[in-house]
Amino acid sequence: MKLCKCGCGSEIISKPDHRWRGIPDFIHGHNRLGTVRPPEFGELLKKKAIERHFTNNMRQEICQMYVEGKMSAKAIARQLGTGRDVIVKRLKEEGVEIRGSGGFNGTEKYRKGVVVLDETREKLREITNKRYQDPAYAARHAEIMRNRPKCEWPPESKASFTRLMKGRKHTEEARANMSGRCGALNPSFGIPKTSVCKEKISTSLKKKWLDREYVLMMGAARSLKPNKPESSLIKVLDEMYPGEWKYTGDFSFVVNGKNPDFVNCNGQKKIIELFGDYWHKGQNPQDRADIFSPFGYETLVIWECELKNMGNVKDKIRNFHELKTN
Repeated sequence: MKLCKCGCGSEIISKPDHRWRGIPDFIHGHNRLGTVRPPEFGELLKKKAIERHFTNNMRQEICQMYVEGKMSAKAIARQLGTGRDVIVKRLKEEGVEIRGSGGFNGTEKYRKGVVVLDETREKLREITNKRYQDPAYAARHAEIMRNRPKCEWPPESKASFTRLMKGRKHTEEARANMSGRCGALNPSFGIPKTSVCKEKISTSLKKKWLDREYVLMMGAARSLKPNKPESSLIKVLDEMYPGEWKYTGDFSFVVNGKNPDFVNCNGQKKIIELFGDYWHKGQNPQDRADIFSPFGYETLVIWECELKNMGNVKDKIRNFHELKTN
């Protein structure tokens, strides 16, 4: 919690943009209420006034250092002991064109409507790729992103934003702009695939899912957790047979390239699959059982709609669990 430094004692409410700019010292408008300032505030104003007067008397020297000496505004500011923004402001007042202001000006935010040349984009891309080739830089950036402060919207801000955005729709121009952000589409996009192509893709994916490292990678990337129907079935299994059934729908267990939902971990080679009414619509449960049967597993399929009657589900599980395997 951070209080306003004007002395009013009010708490500064966290906003989404504070995540990047930092939490301010004052509530908006409170620093102009005429309240007594701390001594540090007066020293800061005095320092800025001296900087302004100092650089005003050196306008020609600053221009020569920037234009003839090819020094950057940052280097000039460091040499004179002032801020970069002050130097840039003096250069602009003297009519000097700021280098690099054609696409992205370091002293201003990106200006809407300014076209960045393809050569500039390519240079920036090469610089960024070169930076990330350094393991130390990549690790440091990853650590910064992991530890960045999280900003949560207050309930009133969420409600206000929802009211503001409710009913709004993107214009056709906005849709066209968004669709082109990722570059040109693949030439094969939208073209129906032949049966031979589908078979090749299917064979390739099945081969990948037989690789244990690939399965673990996909499970970690998706951050899978039990959904509501699966959670309901977990409670039933824990209640009927504590510690005998394990949820494996998070890719922790794969048989013949397929990931079953529940596996018996008490010596029985049995699998329970939970079929969603939407995602598994039209599928034959026997097809799923045929995938696991070559490896000695018996399969029970429970449909999502059956969970409405837990009594029947429990009977079905009990009969399957107590069935003797050959």
